[in-house]
Amino acid sequence: MRARGSGEPRRRWSPRVLVLGLGNLILRDDGVGVHAARQFASVAPRGVLVIDAGTDVFSTVHLLTRADKTVAFDALRGGRKPGTVYILDASDVANDAATGSLHELGLPSVLQTINGHKSEVVVVAAEPEIIEVGTELSPALQAAVPEMVRAALTLTSHWLSLSPAGIRPATDLSAVSQLVKLRQVETPRM
Repeated sequence: MRARGSGEPRRRWSPRVLVLGLGNLILRDDGVGVHAARQFASVAPRGVLVIDAGTDVFSTVHLLTRADKTVAFDALRGGRKPGTVYILDASDVANDAATGSLHELGLPSVLQTINGHKSEVVVVAAEPEIIEVGTELSPALQAAVPEMVRAALTLTSHWLSLSPAGIRPATDLSAVSQLVKLRQVETPRM
């Protein structure tokens, strides 16, 4: 065994799977991503790094560039009934004017600034009902959080079951809602 500082380069730890909780906890339903990440942390498979990023997505750039796969929990306006759960690729959020994150400089902006390797990012989000000052989620979003967690658990467990070489191909998101029997899941077609 070699001691640190003995000339051997230190390895940087890179998560294969990263889970980010995004949102503003003091704007009620906008904080659903953070609530979902906190609930997910209690059931996360071993080897999944869970980060409560809140509204500071930029602080996670170093992790987004090293992870193989990422789930980002967030609130998303998609025009459906409050509490509807969405599962989509992060690039679809950035490229579709009809749907989008509630954060102006959120995940899509950060992903556009990253050069080089970046992980595949799947957004698991819920349609908000109430965006106003307060810390409690609306009943519709309280009901959506367990569904969001189940979807992310299915995704992360699947990714971890793949060999390191097999984790690279893009995920077939249409299979997620079949794997997880969710009440109100939309996989927007872009």
